[in-house]
Amino acid sequence: MMFLIIGSGNLAIRLATWCQGSRGCIVVGLGDKLPSQQQDELENIEIMALPNAVSLKSLPLSDRMPTAVLLLDPSALADSNPIQALNTMWPKVPILTTLPLQGDGIDLVSIDDVSFAAIQDRIRAWERKDGSAVVQNYLSSVPSGSKVAIFCHDNPDPDALAAGLAIHEFVNTMDLDAKLYHGGVIEHQQNRAMVRLLEIPVRRLILDWEIEDVLRESDVIITVDFHRPGANNILPEDCVPHIIIDHHSVETSVAADISMVSPEFSATSSLVASLLMK
Repeated sequence: MMFLIIGSGNLAIRLATWCQGSRGCIVVGLGDKLPSQQQDELENIEIMALPNAVSLKSLPLSDRMPTAVLLLDPSALADSNPIQALNTMWPKVPILTTLPLQGDGIDLVSIDDVSFAAIQDRIRAWERKDGSAVVQNYLSSVPSGSKVAIFCHDNPDPDALAAGLAIHEFVNTMDLDAKLYHGGVIEHQQNRAMVRLLEIPVRRLILDWEIEDVLRESDVIITVDFHRPGANNILPEDCVPHIIIDHHSVETSVAADISMVSPEFSATSSLVASLLMK
């Protein structure tokens, strides 16, 4: 999942900073317009700071496929019609712009603060649609009958249990062998009742060798409601999951083949429901 932001003004920087936590992002803009005092905040962003305007075709982007293009300032592009150039290079990629232009696949917003909120909402919609397809395509590439281990955090709460159950059922529909695990204990009576009444097939792992066996025998590792192995969960710190689904904020980059960390959701189960409804 990657977003291409064309522009180097304040709005472009705000969106790039917001995107860098859990989304890939490329910023293309004129170097002399990029606020130098904010460059340290963009260390995880791929920045193409151009000395002058160039044509879109001359940029090393032909082999990249963005989820969406955010055209905020076309001054970095020498193309006479930047919208047409973008549509020619990526016909199926949506374009969101603040420019007074109209056309297929283009959404129009204006004024920085309004634009920032509007673009955030639109990115979330694209991300949910794209994210559900990414997860499904990833699991579709796994051989039939492969073992998929789904891990909740220690002492799982209803959010983790609900998210784990939903992913467990989804994985099983893809002709894969899903198993749901947790560490610690399911403490509260209502949580135990939830497991019993919904018949959640969750298994508690206690011993190190149990965890090692599960990891060794599993073809895919999925975590729900946490994103850092070894922190309040039974996974070893050096474990790199294949898929991470979580709503908690991240302070450092997340290591996984697919990372779906969306702090804008109040619960991971809400994030999972949003993905599965797409």
